[in-house]
Amino acid sequence: MPIQMPSVAGYKRYAHLLAIMENNPAATPWVYNHFLQLHTERAMEQDIHWLSFYMGEYFMFRHTNNPFLYYQEVEVSFMSTMMEMDEFLKLCIDRGQYVYIECDCFYLLHSISFEKVHRRSQVLVIGYDCADGQFIVMDYSTRNHYEAIEISMSQLVTAVKSGCAIDANNRSKMLLIQPEKDAAYPFNFELAYHLLDDYLHGRNTYDRFPVFRKPRENAVFGVQVYDELRRHIELMRARDSRVRPSLLPYHILWEHKKCLSGLVEYLAANKDIEVQSELRNQLSSVVKQALLLRNSLVRSFISDQNEKLIHNIDRRLDQLQEEETAAIEQLLLLLRQSSVIG
Repeated sequence: MPIQMPSVAGYKRYAHLLAIMENNPAATPWVYNHFLQLHTERAMEQDIHWLSFYMGEYFMFRHTNNPFLYYQEVEVSFMSTMMEMDEFLKLCIDRGQYVYIECDCFYLLHSISFEKVHRRSQVLVIGYDCADGQFIVMDYSTRNHYEAIEISMSQLVTAVKSGCAIDANNRSKMLLIQPEKDAAYPFNFELAYHLLDDYLHGRNTYDRFPVFRKPRENAVFGVQVYDELRRHIELMRARDSRVRPSLLPYHILWEHKKCLSGLVEYLAANKDIEVQSELRNQLSSVVKQALLLRNSLVRSFISDQNEKLIHNIDRRLDQLQEEETAAIEQLLLLLRQSSVIG
């Protein structure tokens, strides 16, 4: 079934759903309306996925303001009493349903956890080939690329059943997902403005939208995440055992900058808004600086010159924050001039 490489692929909970949604160009304004704020969803000492986009809900499929996808949630253990897993997955594909399913990476040949550690994660089943006895899934490969991967049907079934066993309550679930072809979403200028203004001033966006799930205590938002990134670098520099060396927060940081740049290009192309070349150049530089920052971390993990590289990372982080602040101030001015902001 058709897949579009997602605008945000750092975490599967974004990538799998955006890969379906972004087949529909009408979803573009929804993406650029909702991927504008960052927060420290978890403590960095507890989880490498500590930096996330803030959209009100942890999982996109629980977001009540997403008209583009129709979901059915099914417990794997319950479904397994009805028919064989491989037959069920093929039936879903035949019905035009993508399957977002939990599994044990220990049994997935393409996973870095293959035959090393039992770890529950998710794949998106997008097709199958009976002649070769394979399912086609979207997942991260051993190259750490988000891409389509062929996996034997028996291997996936084993991984799914083991993923169910990992859950102490035996509540491993799958999502059956269908695109809503006629869905539409009008770009919300006021939402974009307030999310960006919250980001710029490090405000807790939940205080503006208290109908959503309350973030954890001590979560920080917006530009304040830079201080947390500095602390993360210091802990890695000190080889503090409380944190695992990880590129993930810096990858999410880079994807956030890409969304800012994408927002400006969307406004210029679709909302008849004149965007000055200065703002475009500012955001292009911000995206580049964020990518260089992430890549510097990659080199620091594999180089003997770790101390020098981490010093350069400190400098890049300061420069990125400064350039981004100036760019967002200009973007907020553009939004004020282009619409009625309450």
